[in-house]
Amino acid sequence: MGEVPPALLLVPNMDAIRILQAHGVRVLVRPPGRFEPFRRAAPTAVPLPYLDQGEGAPLDAVRSIATQFPGAVLIPGSDGTVLWASRNREHLPPLRFSLPGHDAIYGLLNKRLLYQECARLGIPTPGTVVVDGEQPLDSLVEGLRFPVVVKPQGRAGGRHWVRAIVAQDPAGLPAALDEFRGLLHYTPETVAADPDVVLPLVQEYHPFRTGSLYHLCGFISPSGASVMRAKRTLLQYPRRIGNGLCFAADEVVPELRARVLQLCRSVGYYGVFEAEFLTVGEEHLLIDFNPRFYNGMTLEIARGMPLPWLAYLAGLGEWERLDEEIARADAEQGDLEAVFCLGFAFQVMLLGQRLSGGMTRREAREWRKWRRDHRGHLVDPFSDPRDPWVGRLQALAMISDFVRSPRYLAGTFGRRP
Repeated sequence: MGEVPPALLLVPNMDAIRILQAHGVRVLVRPPGRFEPFRRAAPTAVPLPYLDQGEGAPLDAVRSIATQFPGAVLIPGSDGTVLWASRNREHLPPLRFSLPGHDAIYGLLNKRLLYQECARLGIPTPGTVVVDGEQPLDSLVEGLRFPVVVKPQGRAGGRHWVRAIVAQDPAGLPAALDEFRGLLHYTPETVAADPDVVLPLVQEYHPFRTGSLYHLCGFISPSGASVMRAKRTLLQYPRRIGNGLCFAADEVVPELRARVLQLCRSVGYYGVFEAEFLTVGEEHLLIDFNPRFYNGMTLEIARGMPLPWLAYLAGLGEWERLDEEIARADAEQGDLEAVFCLGFAFQVMLLGQRLSGGMTRREAREWRKWRRDHRGHLVDPFSDPRDPWVGRLQALAMISDFVRSPRYLAGTFGRRP
């Protein structure tokens, strides 16, 4: 293979940095902030700005880096950057990358288009309508069961962090829609490319229960070779609608694996992915698809699925080697007792929930016991026995966020379910 080309991560990721460095790959990332844990991994800093979930990278900055590191493998890591990279593929040489077409990526990131494709393929999703203003609201939602949530079509190109607003009954839906529209903002470029992206989605709401969110995560090669692992969300923040805080490994359901492969073949997608299913009774409803690195990826890596390394090999175009690595990972079962828990955030969550009354003393005690009981199988991207400062910096970064925004602290960790 000769000299190992470096990897340019548009969004820093502790898992990716560790995996790639373990394979002898030089990792290029933006300069770390004062408390950002990835600084402890000592990657090479390059002149990239901080990018949030919805943003793409500045093209001039990436071109400059490509000139300095020709042949580097570009690995986007968020909704905004993967969409940006697919859109600007013709302007990225001499970087290497492996991305399916822009329409495939956008069609998976945009829930309106995702649900339309699922309906065409017969893949079940929650009852959802698009509020386009052309049909009276009462008749539009008459087939939905309340409560419902008003939610955006996606984050890519968004200048907002609104996830969803709950409407308990039809009478409360107009106010929820008005509030939602006041919070939703997309970049002019995003709206120009898809004017309908601003239309709200109204979806049947199934309150989160421990284990009700099932995730199929993995990698699909252009050849069709694939590897997957499964997990369930046990606790999330905020508790009603939020990011996974604790996950537990689970078995891959063959029927759901087939659905994911069917969807990816239909749109022409290959690469890293996370498909999220909502368990309602005996049914699994697809609610989201992330064609990128995702929250909790540490668990799948610990279970023998080196996703960042697979993404790197795909970027190099080492297709035969990629398929060999996929086959090797697929032959392993991984630790089915493995769990994921963000340690400091977990402690903040229990404290916040106790103070707000969202969790009883007994419930908090049971959660702490759960973490102790799984210590031998627990993974945390910010827990490194060789370097305790990784976890300390993560804690300091969160505390800094709390000081800057007490509302974030209260709303994320204190809000009752």
